[in-house]
Amino acid sequence: MTEYSIRHGVTFHQLCLAAISLCLRENRPSHQPVVLGAPFLNRGLDDHDVVGLFLEPLPVLVNAPAGGTGITYLRDTQQSSRDSLSHTIPWHALLDHFSVHPDHPNIPFIEAVVTFHDYRVNHGLGVPGIAPLMTWCQGAKFNLMMEFCARKDGSLFLRIEYDDANYEAMKIDKVQHSIMLVLMGLTRGLDLADIHTDLDNMSEVPPYTSDQYFAMRSVDV
Repeated sequence: MTEYSIRHGVTFHQLCLAAISLCLRENRPSHQPVVLGAPFLNRGLDDHDVVGLFLEPLPVLVNAPAGGTGITYLRDTQQSSRDSLSHTIPWHALLDHFSVHPDHPNIPFIEAVVTFHDYRVNHGLGVPGIAPLMTWCQGAKFNLMMEFCARKDGSLFLRIEYDDANYEAMKIDKVQHSIMLVLMGLTRGLDLADIHTDLDNMSEVPPYTSDQYFAMRSVDV
């Protein structure tokens, strides 16, 4: 995954957007686009002197595949991500324009939020015996969120945060494996037809327990 990202000039986040959008296309009309959300730092003029984390969702519309290769789809996804960043509209302005009132955690317009944290160059505390501890809060901020984390040791973690009123754990387990399967297919240069065949042939997924995260080595993807 690391070598693929460098060779093709795409970010890990763009690669994950492409993989997730392909997974969400399953069992839907082939021409229908997927709308994902990315975290976007957006401070208003009145917020520049305020201490805090100002994040809001940035909609990214990923159109249906125009070609049969994975790299073509990835390029289209990359362009969609760039277009969203180039034409950013404040979230509250977007809601006002469409007269939409959000019903938390169901974010309007967006099917899933995708985040990526890159800690590959994180130097840490430099104290012997101190190691990172993966932790998170209970509950869901969004209806569905995929949170990726790349660590210095080459591992890639995926944690899925979801509203259990709308999704069953068994469905989320399958989504986890599907995403990693698509990531491997994209980075190995498979055509979209071959990736969909792998998804169709995916064996039964053993359930996860105790809110464990799913991890694999990004240097091996």
